[in-house]
Amino acid sequence: MAKNKMSEKELSNIIISKESLKNKIYIVRGEQVMLDADLAKIYGYETRYLNLQVLHNKEKFEGDDFMFQLSQDECSNLMLKNSTSSWGGTRKLPYVFTEQGIYMLMTVLKGELAIKQSRALVRAFKAMKDYIVEEQYALKHRGHLELAVEVAKHSGDIATMKSNLEKVGAEVEIINNRLDELSDRLDLTVNRDEISPIILDFTNSPEISEFVFMENELAKADETYIDICSKAKNNIYIIDNYISIKTLRHLQRAKDGINITIVSDNLGNYLHESDYIDFRKEFPGITIKFLKLNNRIHDRFIMLDCGTKDEILYHCGASIKDTGKQMTMICKYRNGFMVDLIEKLLGSLNDTTELRLKP
Repeated sequence: MAKNKMSEKELSNIIISKESLKNKIYIVRGEQVMLDADLAKIYGYETRYLNLQVLHNKEKFEGDDFMFQLSQDECSNLMLKNSTSSWGGTRKLPYVFTEQGIYMLMTVLKGELAIKQSRALVRAFKAMKDYIVEEQYALKHRGHLELAVEVAKHSGDIATMKSNLEKVGAEVEIINNRLDELSDRLDLTVNRDEISPIILDFTNSPEISEFVFMENELAKADETYIDICSKAKNNIYIIDNYISIKTLRHLQRAKDGINITIVSDNLGNYLHESDYIDFRKEFPGITIKFLKLNNRIHDRFIMLDCGTKDEILYHCGASIKDTGKQMTMICKYRNGFMVDLIEKLLGSLNDTTELRLKP
């Protein structure tokens, strides 16, 4: 018969502190949560036994603000980012507990050890909150220049970049001169003043994948997509075969009442119905219609205010769900063949089958 609790010797190795606790706290659906497996280890239970105690007291844990079960995508992302997590192997998807859920768990688990560990958890949470408040106060009163100097002082990468700055500048100048020569030979209207800032941004940007090219400038990827969608006055169409919760979150600043349609075959089933339900709870003023693309187009597009005088088409080099993973480019069109083509495609969607998301 499998034991439900650890031995006293095993429990003596469990030390709850601010440092050990923060490595077990993850961000899922905008909430700070802990895995059932990590909590079971802290309390000296097998995971299934801990969840069984919760099941016997399920009325205390009703609502996602106390606990919820991870989706397959959330679980995969969590395991990739946090290799030290206690969860692993082939089994059912784990549950996670919010801070409120952990406090409620303290009322369910009984015994001398449970009381001892609960008291240690409360102290660790308080220590973490005190630390965050202190850090926020310090940051608020620290100037940007002082921060920049402090970061440069402790960053070997930045120090190396600064030491090689003159060399990089010389190489950029050589490239600019060659572009001028090439322009003269081919009679092209290439203005090196427009190109050199982009090259310089490449040399100075430590995380180039987090940016996109937009109108000959580098811009932060997530902020760019959110800003694009916030400009719509009448409607938004997103054409993308690969969608996820990240696709929805880029619509968070869309005006209430805007007609939003996502046209996709949801390849890979990265977006689930539960993701959309959670999104609607957070942004109740935003409603999204999902239609099937039926493999009619490969590229990704965002169309704002289709059929109006403010119509704008954005051609996106990568799926919105992959924003920040790789460098990509966004091109803007106000008229022309490309706009007409996408407008005709959208006009033919009236009879298209609705896209149903998996639970």
